Amino acid sequence: MDRYQPWTGCYFPLLDALNEWNERRKTGVVSKRDHEVHAVSLLAMALSQQNKRGYLIGLQLLGHKKPSLRLCDLFDPKRGLDRDVDIVLAPVQDAIVNEHLVHPVQIIRCLDSASLDTDVSTLRIIGSLKRKLRSSKDDKLILLIHLERAGRIDYFKLHAALTAHNCPFGQVFVVGQYAPAGTHRWFCVQVFPTAQKLDDLDFTLLDKQVVGHRGQSRKTLN
Repeated sequence: MDRYQPWTGCYFPLLDALNEWNERRKTGVVSKRDHEVHAVSLLAMALSQQNKRGYLIGLQLLGHKKPSLRLCDLFDPKRGLDRDVDIVLAPVQDAIVNEHLVHPVQIIRCLDSASLDTDVSTLRIIGSLKRKLRSSKDDKLILLIHLERAGRIDYFKLHAALTAHNCPFGQVFVVGQYAPAGTHRWFCVQVFPTAQKLDDLDFTLLDKQVVGHRGQSRKTLN
């Protein structure tokens, strides 16, 4: 999308998105789009803990008029701006979204990259990013690498590779599940422009780990 085109945002509370994902997961039928929403929810949850502030996830749509969207529209693969932006991440201060701080998020799913061998996982991820690293530079765009299978990575090695290739993204994060598969614990690490591990995510403590969402109405946040 041309960054100078008019757009408007529609955002949803993080807990609502996570609860909807969980209901879809229970059905046993989970789409690619469901995985994308889940991945960004994990990132928002990790940043919520790290920065002690609330985050919303949502869509940016062309035009000045704010559309009336429901939560299920967030999970609709036909919604959103273009193929370069999957979902947007919006920090919240006093129930207000500052549109200038909204980050578009592009997601890459690594279905076969995860391995219990740290070096194997890391090299596979680096290999899968070759095309992405040829993208035009965009300091606002976040690249989120989603490991859909349990595994481990060397995030310092991944950071070094991204730096050496002049990574065009403003920030790059990796989210993944700890082994064994099915555990409630997930990790999130930032691998560009710095290398740092964020606090682990424990879905059994979900209400305590998501900051700034309880008591806020959907009307206020949309």
